[in-house]
Amino acid sequence: MVNREASERLLFDEWLEKARRFCAYRDRCKKETADRLQQLGASKEVTRKILEILQKENFIDEQRFASAFVRGKFKHNHWGRVRLKQELSVRQISEKSIAEALIEIDEEDYQQALKSLASKKLKSLKGQPDFAARGKTAAYCIGKGYEADLVWKMINEL
Repeated sequence: MVNREASERLLFDEWLEKARRFCAYRDRCKKETADRLQQLGASKEVTRKILEILQKENFIDEQRFASAFVRGKFKHNHWGRVRLKQELSVRQISEKSIAEALIEIDEEDYQQALKSLASKKLKSLKGQPDFAARGKTAAYCIGKGYEADLVWKMINEL
């Protein structure tokens, strides 16, 4: 019985250390960390305990994760607010944290990113009829997560 407890404690410590390293590498959300722990073989109860420890030690911070995620995906992948919100919801981030993270996107930068995305797509569709190129450009931008009304407004300006 004592050996079993010692073995379980050793596994717990090993999982906790792996989770710390996993979260220290880059910002992680609770869902990603829980999924990783369960891949390693941790039970739901052990996962819950480890997540509590990681939050107390500030390895996991939902707001910090949401902000970093939004900054990165907007800057590098040129995702719009709709896609960002959707992706954060899949990761079980609270609506409040999502809203606070999305506020960090500068409106002028957002408009400029959409304009750049739309103009590049339109240029790549030069040989096609105007209505087809505009439709494909709109579908592309909406697929990237930009709001449909904003996309059409931008395409009409171009």
